[in-house]
Amino acid sequence: MVISKGEILLLIDKLKSRVNRELSSIPDLFLYYCSSKSKVEEKTIVFAGTVIHARIARMARAIKEHGAKYNLVLLCKKDKYDPKLSNNCFDKIELFKNK
Repeated sequence: MVISKGEILLLIDKLKSRVNRELSSIPDLFLYYCSSKSKVEEKTIVFAGTVIHARIARMARAIKEHGAKYNLVLLCKKDKYDPKLSNNCFDKIELFKNK
């Protein structure tokens, strides 16, 4: 069985990606345990994802227009966030950055 150079490079790339993902979770775990453990008293809907799609903003706007008493929070990847799609209907917007 002969392994080509491309297969070896692909294997090395996958190993590097896996090691990087595992090592980057250590600081996240530490920050999670150091964060505050406060309870949320109000009803909240969280829209979370790497990309904000137009349907998410439409759903949030519909919830607000129907008079629902929910706090709307958007979690989105920083470089994929488009402020035009949020329509000012979210009470809080948190942007994050993945490696």
